[in-house]
Amino acid sequence: MDPVMTRRRLSALAAVFVLGFAARLIAAPPEQSSAQTEKDVIAKVIKDNIGWALTKDRALAESTMAHDEDLFYFWTASTFTVRGWKQHVKYFDMWMDPRFRAVRTEVRDLHVYLSRSGDVAWYDATLDDVVEWDGKLGGGENIRWTGVLEKRDGTWVIVHMHASLAADKVRESALKTGK
Repeated sequence: MDPVMTRRRLSALAAVFVLGFAARLIAAPPEQSSAQTEKDVIAKVIKDNIGWALTKDRALAESTMAHDEDLFYFWTASTFTVRGWKQHVKYFDMWMDPRFRAVRTEVRDLHVYLSRSGDVAWYDATLDDVVEWDGKLGGGENIRWTGVLEKRDGTWVIVHMHASLAADKVRESALKTGK
């Protein structure tokens, strides 16, 4: 065998090996890209959970939450605690009423975390959820919003949420406005 040809073949083989190895280092491992895809799906469920009200797409809202007694959430008002799907469904009468209108929703700084088992996720975000009832503004801005989702039968659903306002900001606003 020609020594020059052998060196060329070995050089070509080495180049292919180095390029292949470099490509593997640059590309995300399959499990990482799979986890990112799951997080993207989860982020959409979270955003749909609040954004549905802009168009009053009740079916979209219902698709984002657990339909059983596991569902639980606190919202910003001290009287707004929901335990179970049956209680949650009662609020649709208010939300679907023509006097209710979602003015603006914005989810900022959303962070989604996925459990090692891949069937539980949790999130934190800042939320603006400005609404109108019979012409009067309500809802809130800069709401601290957290929650837990579970993957059930291949679909991510929210099972727990918590919304709160930072006490120092509420106090600051009250001092400025006198309210």
